Amino acid sequence: MNKTYFLALLSLLLFVNCRGANPPQHSLSNHTSAIDVALTEPSSSEPLISHEALMELLVEHPDSSFKTINRIFGQNNGLLISRNNYQFSYRIPSASFSKTLEDLAGIGKVKQRLINSRDVTNQVFNSQDRLSSLKKVKERYLNLLQQANSVSDMLSIEKELERISGEIEILESELKRLQSSIDHSIINVVLKQKKKAGIIGAIGKGIYSGVKWLFVRN
Repeated sequence: MNKTYFLALLSLLLFVNCRGANPPQHSLSNHTSAIDVALTEPSSSEPLISHEALMELLVEHPDSSFKTINRIFGQNNGLLISRNNYQFSYRIPSASFSKTLEDLAGIGKVKQRLINSRDVTNQVFNSQDRLSSLKKVKERYLNLLQQANSVSDMLSIEKELERISGEIEILESELKRLQSSIDHSIINVVLKQKKKAGIIGAIGKGIYSGVKWLFVRN
């Protein structure tokens, strides 16, 4: 291969690769709510959302409440991923996210309920575009490698191929992580035992109940 021609081709590939580093932005109306590392064409306009929630509950008996919580998540195809005393984290299919939170609210008094919803649509499709561009550049480098007729040319191309393959691997891993965060949500549950009333508190509660009963009766 002519040295000048080879260098021109290499420069062109580098130029295309650099342009691929800044993929065009996409509007939500042109994309789907599901991502695929294989880069299938989107078919709907729903945004891609990642959910995580924190539910803090006041209960009478934390141990028995945990058994109930475990049963609720089991019924909703959830999976316990970590536990620290009475703090639990579950992975749940996103389709069951809202229903599971409603079921949990019936176990005790909800002291705190926080939901963090993150729109990852742009991040997903920018990564997809970047991945598509890198795969095309890699294919061109592979074709160019077959035409190289000197060791220095082969080493230069192989070095670029190694770098591009590394970027492709990182992007594929990122897309899989994003897909997982969309398909499955995280629910963190904290159980706290209700404080038992002392003797004075119990007497006061009894008087209050008696007075309330008289007013209701009259």
